[in-house]
Amino acid sequence: VRREEIARQQTLDAIAERLPWWPLETLVSEGPRFLTVNTIPVRRLNAMPEGRTAYSNWAYRFSWAPLNERSARRTVVTILAASYAVVGVLGIAGLCLYPFSRVWTLSWLFLLTHFAPVVASFGSPRFRVPCMVLLIGFAVWLVREGRRAWERASTTRRWASSIGAAAVLAAIGSTLPNLWAFSMN
Repeated sequence: VRREEIARQQTLDAIAERLPWWPLETLVSEGPRFLTVNTIPVRRLNAMPEGRTAYSNWAYRFSWAPLNERSARRTVVTILAASYAVVGVLGIAGLCLYPFSRVWTLSWLFLLTHFAPVVASFGSPRFRVPCMVLLIGFAVWLVREGRRAWERASTTRRWASSIGAAAVLAAIGSTLPNLWAFSMN
């Protein structure tokens, strides 16, 4: 108990020293990690069963002989990363362009109240799954209503949509260099 009190006090002192910028620093450093493509299934796909990594023992195994296992793994990881990026970008753009309504308000509140605590507490990226489900719905809506939504939207909402999509793409893109780093040796 005493160690916890000391650790808590050290943490609070470190945060106090960095205020008022600490929340912004945390958002910049942890925000992209929340949107990382590099999840446990991707790590399992990247791990070769005969490798010497933490994931080698439980790597996915391919049994179809004509298949080049390394290429198949990279292809599946690339498809997962691309689909994730498309959903993230189109979902945020769709949410920005969606007409004002209770659905729009509740969706933004859900994203903000779900995103902020996870980022502030350095939580696991797996907690983004509910956010992705929501973004899939707005991505589908944007694909279906995109042109009409863009034409009806104000200039401010068009800018917000473009900036939001670019920010999500940049955040996801910042995690891509590590995408194949987990044991494609």
